[in-house]
Amino acid sequence: MARIFTKAQLSKLESKSQAELLAIVLELAQHVPLAKKHLINQYLTAEEALLELAKKEYKKLTRRLPSWDYQEVDAFFATLCTQFIPLLGKGITASPREGETFALALLGQAGELYEKMDTSSGSWEDYHLALVEQWLMAIGAQRESVSSEMLAHRLREGWTSIDPAISITYLLDYREVLGTPLVRALRDDYAAAGQLPEALGLSLSLSDIAFFDQVQQQGGFTHPRQQIDYARLLIDELRAEQAITVLQAMDPEQLQRHRQLTGWHQVLIQAYQEEGRRNDAHALALSAFAATRSSEFFTSYCQSGDEPREVALARFVAIAEQWDLYGVLLLLDEIEAWPQLVQRLANTPDTALLEVLAILTCSTVRTWSSRLYQQGFTAVAVRLRRLLVTYVVNQGKSTYYTGAVSDLKKSLDYQATLMEGDGLSALSSPQDYLNQLYQQHKRKSSLWELVRQKLPAVTITASGVLYQAGK
Repeated sequence: MARIFTKAQLSKLESKSQAELLAIVLELAQHVPLAKKHLINQYLTAEEALLELAKKEYKKLTRRLPSWDYQEVDAFFATLCTQFIPLLGKGITASPREGETFALALLGQAGELYEKMDTSSGSWEDYHLALVEQWLMAIGAQRESVSSEMLAHRLREGWTSIDPAISITYLLDYREVLGTPLVRALRDDYAAAGQLPEALGLSLSLSDIAFFDQVQQQGGFTHPRQQIDYARLLIDELRAEQAITVLQAMDPEQLQRHRQLTGWHQVLIQAYQEEGRRNDAHALALSAFAATRSSEFFTSYCQSGDEPREVALARFVAIAEQWDLYGVLLLLDEIEAWPQLVQRLANTPDTALLEVLAILTCSTVRTWSSRLYQQGFTAVAVRLRRLLVTYVVNQGKSTYYTGAVSDLKKSLDYQATLMEGDGLSALSSPQDYLNQLYQQHKRKSSLWELVRQKLPAVTITASGVLYQAGK
């Protein structure tokens, strides 16, 4: 209210009698149609009529669909979200069963509605998820009056019919709305319908290991991830030894085919550690890195062993070197071994690093440069920025010149902070570097125009470039 009226205006309004306020409201309703609509929708409609009002509002808003212009489509869905959805929510609160039926019907018709317009911008998703939410709210509102089994059956059938592409775990965001008894009944309903993956997904959220035990006994798991989830629950229940048995019995080929090797190694290492089998965890962490190239196993290796970090790192680097330079650099970056990364970069020629740049994204190398600069490895940070400039300019794609000029500026800024003994001698001076860059690429006028605009310290003349530090 304070943002709408001043203190004096608010005080004057508060001094009005009931009759005077009623006269003001009637006058507003008469002269401002939007105010009248708001009053009716929000305050003056009987509860039992709210859902009918929502239905009328939906018909009105969808009577004339937008053209194929995506901006009109965005505005259309925004209006549905701001004007229809809140009204639907009020109608559902007043009449949950009827609201559930209406919301489900709209979800069933949604695909047909979306096909009539350009939905490429994705604005329909906000409306669609808001509609799903209202449907779930309607089901949750009936928990006290309808059995969990009946609601679960309606929820499963409705969910299958409207959104088979959305994972069942989406429902877990509404667990408080639905309640644990309903989620458990929904799990049972999925199981009775033979939809085991959905039933297991819900059982995992419920931490219901008894259901997993039953599936294990029946040999019913259909995907390696399900057995890995079972092993996680076993560990949580202090049954790590059984988790080890389950994991060791899994088929390596199935794990590889379904891309579950990393998760399998993670849980088996955890189970070994819970059982006090540190040597087994230590050995598995090293072989897990070799099998998956996942640097997270370096932490597991260090935690389960007693050797110094430098020795552990040398073992992992030796494995990565069997792959390529890219693998080594990525490992050192991900475990934040900055001195070793600096040494590796310093010992690698520009040509090899440019080949790595073709694999890495430029943003990754920029991150390396920034982090190394923060760690005090300024000379290497400058070199990486210069390599980024070379990589982009060599491609000759003017679209990326803005990024190259930004990298050029960073290289100059970083080098300006270098002192003797900090690697300054390993770098050519900014003037020499700019001269070389200009001689190699002086025909790329759009690049040098951007340099002129963005870097006041660089002056471009007919004879070349001039760098004036601090300008």
